Amino acid sequence: MLRRVALSSMVVLVCAGLSGCTAVSPVEISVVGGNVVIVSCDGDSMKSLEIYQFEAGRENDEAWSLLGTRSSVLTLSPGVPIDLGSDEAFRPSEVQPSLEPGTLYSVEFTSSTGVFESSTFRAPDSGLTEGVWLRTDGITSEEPCAG
Repeated sequence: MLRRVALSSMVVLVCAGLSGCTAVSPVEISVVGGNVVIVSCDGDSMKSLEIYQFEAGRENDEAWSLLGTRSSVLTLSPGVPIDLGSDEAFRPSEVQPSLEPGTLYSVEFTSSTGVFESSTFRAPDSGLTEGVWLRTDGITSEEPCAG
């Protein structure tokens, strides 16, 4: 269910982009040393967190793979990356993050105010380069929160 919400969110963001709206999530994602790294550009606390990936070429919800979960509060300082691989409370799955072109990533969390949020990211056509930050609008940068 949540994976479908994430895919729907991506469609909304794409449609919003076509109509001139620039709705970009404050969350950015990267992969460093095989670990998922996230950053909140405006700072936030998350009560729960789930990260999924959808590998290009698959057609259904079963193609979404859980990368990991965190069920305790995570406080994010603005612009300060959190390496989930070294976060003791993050429970990674056995699935490794993919850097392949077209891979979708979904970061789903409940904010400190109890609001469910979902951000969907698509790896560029050239693939996601390790250590490069990806925004929901597809723009990449060497530094987090650079745009």
